Amino acid sequence: QSYLPPTGAAPEDQSVQTDAWSAGIAYGALLHDIGKIAVDLVVERQDGRLWHPWQGSLDQPYRFRYLKGRDYHLHGAAAGLLYTQILDRTILDWLSGFPPLWASLLYVLAGQYERAGVLGELVMQADRVSTAQNIGGNPSKALQA
Repeated sequence: QSYLPPTGAAPEDQSVQTDAWSAGIAYGALLHDIGKIAVDLVVERQDGRLWHPWQGSLDQPYRFRYLKGRDYHLHGAAAGLLYTQILDRTILDWLSGFPPLWASLLYVLAGQYERAGVLGELVMQADRVSTAQNIGGNPSKALQA
């Protein structure tokens, strides 16, 4: 709530774009790690065949394991393989109508948070809080770190 993106825009422009920026922030936060299922996991169907997320829905029971020695930054590069399966053409068309937001969202989904401006900052903050909660830490301390 303390951010009014797009930063530096006139209040009337911020008001017009508020829904798009809210959606972009939510999509960025929810999808920024989506590439992990493509490069950090091995998913094996019950019949022994490997499954990859670009193959569509899993059609039978499965098991998965994390890859040892994974490249921690690769999942950002792999996000582009998957987010178009989650965000449909209508949503992408709408978001692309807001060029600063669109650029920021694409940078977030590619793992280039330093180029994503306020959207990257918010997604990183949300990720820190989420990680702290998942491991039993204090979200307030995570935000301060």
